Amino acid sequence: TLQAAIVFAPEEPLREAAPILFAVANGLNDCIGALAPPEVGVQHVWPDGIKVNGAWCGALRMDAATRDPAATPEWLVVGISLSILWDERGPNPGEAPDLTALSEEGCGHLSAVRLLESWSRHTLTWVNRWEDGELRAITDGWLNRAEGRGETVAFEHDGVTQRGVFLGLD
Repeated sequence: TLQAAIVFAPEEPLREAAPILFAVANGLNDCIGALAPPEVGVQHVWPDGIKVNGAWCGALRMDAATRDPAATPEWLVVGISLSILWDERGPNPGEAPDLTALSEEGCGHLSAVRLLESWSRHTLTWVNRWEDGELRAITDGWLNRAEGRGETVAFEHDGVTQRGVFLGLD
């Protein structure tokens, strides 16, 4: 499993800085798209999941020095976790069709180092767009690869399950 994080030092309040998560997710999607065979599909799942060919393969996480949306955090961290090789301790791949690893999807040639290098480069492109004020391009890029748009979704936030129709990002 590739686990990595980027630490940001935002100059704006958390409510304006938090969507950097979508720029990082787009970088991960572009990274896999550039290195994987063309038939491999990568989807974002609200709010922070990554699927490859329709099965869970990873997730993103974000934390900041504050939870106050009006406060400017001293730091904001966005982390990724991406399954590269199938965990031998778990079920066999055919027994868990909703889970996958890149090696099971034709990407057995990819090492953690190669993925990390590519993710860094692709994420930098999206972060530069963020700094140029292109939030709409970032959210549109994420939405164009999102699963479940227009459908009812459920996710847990602060211990409470939230449900609603996934319409978009604003």
